[in-house]
Amino acid sequence: MKLTISVLAATASVALLANNAQAQGAPPPPPPSSDNNAQNTQANDVATLNGQVVEVGEKHKYRTGHKAWNVAANPFGFLFNWYSLSGSKALSNNIALRGEVSFSTNDDSNAVGLGVGLPLYFKKVYSGVFLEPGLTTFASGDETIWAGPQLVIGYHWYWDSNLNIAAAIGVGRNWSNEDTFTETFPAGYFQVGYAFGD
Repeated sequence: MKLTISVLAATASVALLANNAQAQGAPPPPPPSSDNNAQNTQANDVATLNGQVVEVGEKHKYRTGHKAWNVAANPFGFLFNWYSLSGSKALSNNIALRGEVSFSTNDDSNAVGLGVGLPLYFKKVYSGVFLEPGLTTFASGDETIWAGPQLVIGYHWYWDSNLNIAAAIGVGRNWSNEDTFTETFPAGYFQVGYAFGD
């Protein structure tokens, strides 16, 4: 009997001490170790999308959305006295409308080119393989060097930074006059661009 009373008294004392400690506030937990900090830093430094690891700069591949506009130019054109500026507007998830103006200078004369195209993207605009029918003209002074339809096939590289590169090659038909109606000319472009807008 005395043993039972002693056990009950000891249990009550322990419970009372625990309640006092809880009322006074438990001691703060120990700081995280440097190993945990390193793991958290590494976890925050990994590109993920919805909890899944993806390659850095490639999240756009898993999204159905796209930017509305893209402005681009040929960064190497000045090496050949050929300058161009292009602007594109996404009409849908797979179709864009692209316009381009180009300008060439040399010792004898200057030349100006205008073009419009309708890039058809197999995946989504500004990304992957595309086929682009269009119309183009290039004139020097009063002389039209070429004018007519063209068709190019190309590839568009795109990154999450919205920077992108497009390269295309194809052929056009010169409809500038009756003598050149059946002639063809090489067509294509290389451009570095920036996409923006929702």
